[in-house]
This record gives sequence, structure tokens and C-alpha cells, in this order.
Amino acid sequence: MIPASLQHGLRALRHRNYRLFFFGQGTSLIGSWMQRVALSWLAYRLTGSETTLGLIVFLGQAPTAFIATFAGALADRFSKKRMLLWAQVGEMLMAFALAAVVMLGHAQVWQLLLISLISGIVSAFETPIRQSFIVEMLDDRVDLPGAIALNSTLFNSARLIGPALAGILVEMVGEGWCFMLNALSYIAVLWALVIIVPRPGNKPTEQHRFWRAWWEGIQYCWASAGVRTILIMVTIVAVSALPYLALMPAFAKVVLGGDARTFGFLTSAIGIGALAGGVTLAMRRRHVGLPRLILVMMTCFGLGLCAFSLNANFKLSCFLLVLTGYSMMLMFASMNTFLQTNVPDELRGRVLGLYVVCFVGIGPFGSLAAGWIATQIGTPTTLLLGGLVTLLLAVAMGRRLLSIEPRS
Repeated sequence: MIPASLQHGLRALRHRNYRLFFFGQGTSLIGSWMQRVALSWLAYRLTGSETTLGLIVFLGQAPTAFIATFAGALADRFSKKRMLLWAQVGEMLMAFALAAVVMLGHAQVWQLLLISLISGIVSAFETPIRQSFIVEMLDDRVDLPGAIALNSTLFNSARLIGPALAGILVEMVGEGWCFMLNALSYIAVLWALVIIVPRPGNKPTEQHRFWRAWWEGIQYCWASAGVRTILIMVTIVAVSALPYLALMPAFAKVVLGGDARTFGFLTSAIGIGALAGGVTLAMRRRHVGLPRLILVMMTCFGLGLCAFSLNANFKLSCFLLVLTGYSMMLMFASMNTFLQTNVPDELRGRVLGLYVVCFVGIGPFGSLAAGWIATQIGTPTTLLLGGLVTLLLAVAMGRRLLSIEPRS
């Protein structure tokens, strides 16, 4: 007998379109996490530089800061499925390119940086389109919060499996096979997208010019107190605390004295916690009380990051990263759920585009800065500063956050 809470969490899978995308995307995400870990390790192996680690992450995500809002506006006007298909093809080609340069023995840092940049541009279009496409895969939008939570669970299940596989494969056969397997994994999500028949999205009754529609989305986000508060908090955490992910290879090697396998296990520990966080959110029957949950998880995330930065024991590090991943997952997934359940359908793409800018696009600037700071004061101290900033944010924004409440 499946518990009622778990049945509720899995309700979104009763929709054929969402079910197809869920399993297709899940296969692809495992490959994507393998590539992330292998690429970071390869860059650090070639250079031994934390700055290069920060630059790899920066180039892979920074284009989102300049493109995602426009991609969100496009998502509100054109076929999300068609644009998503082309974006996935682009990401697959970049994975093949990485595999080729590494397996042929010609990998150089400039090639890794260039491919990261191109992949970042493609991802900048793909992410807000995918986020806003979820509602069109559901026959009943009452399951939207559950679908968002399941998406987060899927992402972090892949974070659990992919890095562990990458750590083993890098040691056994090298980074190139991680990139090749990622390229092949895109076949699953492309197949799913081809056979999906999405529910028609709600279009604006008046089709404005593109630039006017884009600006309308910006104005809405600023005028809505709840949306504005969430976006400000996402931005600050993404810049100050999320760079701990980019610095993980350096922490694994320098602080813990480990290798690629150590790095893979640390990243998987984050995935275990994040997976548990996604399941917790999916099993929530009501989606009120999200602001309070966000505040509690932000505090826990800051405390976990501070504790992690102050220890040099592998087992304790893994335990702390499980707690950190759990609180990080619940915090960001709750923010996403708040936005998706409180914005009009005709503005969904534009609002989520700005959210992706704050979450994914601005964060790389923090990673680049963190990489430079780590070379000056050390990786542990840099991580400690990120945790402290997160705690201060929770104190400073707590009252404002608790004053907003999503619709039930």
C-alpha cells in the first residue's frame, strides 16, 4: 500500500505528456551531471587553478543573465515544444564536441571554455522555456505544484547518480566517455518531446510588439511585492552561497586530500539531500506557508555551509552536504513553486525568465568572484563567507518574506 502522501506527490505522473517528459529528461539529466563533474575535474586537472573552475562555471551560466528574459518572452509567444527541441539538439551537439576533443587527445583549456560558453548560450534559451512548458504538459493545472516538486526531485536524483558515475568513469576510462554518454543520453528527451502533444497554452488576448511584451514582464515582477522579494533573495543567495558548488573540486583535493572519486561522492551527497528535499516538497498537500518554509530552509542552508567550511573530515563533510543539499533544494523549489502558482499564464514565461536570470544567470558572477577570492584567502574561508551572507539575508529579509503568502 502506497502512503497517501506519496500518492499525492506522484499525481503529476498520471498525465501522459508529463510522464513522457519526466522519464526522458531524467535520463538526459544523469548524463548532464556526469558531464558537469567530469568537465570541472578535467579543467582542474589541466590547470590546478580555482580561478579556472570559476571561469568554467561562469561561461556555462553567465549567458543566462543576458538571454533568459528574452527567451521567456519568446516562450509566451511561440511554440515552447519546438524551441525546446532545438535547444536540446544544440546541447547534444556540444556534448559530442567535448567528447571529440578529449577522446582525440587534443583537449586544451581554451576549447573547454569555448564549448562551455556555447553550451551556456543554448541553456540560457532552454531553461526558462522548459520551466514554463510544465503547465502545458498537464491536463489539470491543480497538479502544477506537484509537477514542479517532481521536476526538482528528478534534477536532484540525477545529481545523486550522475556525479558518482562520473567519479568512477573518470578514474577508469577518463573524462571523454562521460561527455560521450551525456551526448547519447539526449536521445531519450528528444524522443519524448517528439511524441508529446502539449495542451495549448493560454496566450495574451492582445499580442504586443516583442519589446513591449518583454518590458511588461519586467514591470510586473517589480510591481508584485511577493515576486520582487523572492527574486531579490534568489539573487543574493546565488551570488554569495551557490559558488560552493564550483569550488567543490578544490575542496575535495586540497582540504580533503582526495581525487575525482572524492569529488563525485561530495557532489552526490548534495544530491542525496536535495532529492530528499524534493520528495518532502512533493508530499506537501497544501502549498500555503511557503514563505515560512523558505526562511527556515535559508537559515539551515547558511548554517550547513558554515559548518561544512570549518571541517576537514570526509565523512562529516558528506553528512553536512546532505543537510546543505536538503535545505538548498527546499528553499529554491519553494521559491519556484511560489512564483509558478502566483503568476498569470500569459506572463509565466517572462516571470520565469527573470527568475532564471537571478538564479542561474547572475550566480556565475559569484562563482567567478569566489574562484578569485579562494586563490587569495583559501577555499574554506570563501565558503564560510557565503554561509554568513546567507544567514544575514535571512535575518534582514525575514519579516518582509513572512508578510507574503501564496494562493492556496
